[in-house]
Amino acid sequence: MITDSSGRTGTITLGNRPAAEFIAAPGIEERERAKVAQLASLADETAEGRSIVVLATRKFNLRGQSLEELGAEFVPFTARSRMSGL
Repeated sequence: MITDSSGRTGTITLGNRPAAEFIAAPGIEERERAKVAQLASLADETAEGRSIVVLATRKFNLRGQSLEELGAEFVPFTARSRMSGL
């Protein structure tokens, strides 16, 4: 917390929120969850989306995957939808 000269307080936050871990639902392995999250984030150019790709690569050594074989189509991030995916 910070206090400015008028006595108001506030919180300093960073602009990016990097991914720190993959939390899987019951019955889903963490590696599988990371794989799906990475796929869905490959086209996400936000700092958050890129951090998901990096975390999956570092933690599970997941590398590029063929999206054509999956028949997948990217849904790009937009400020209006505030989401992206696959």
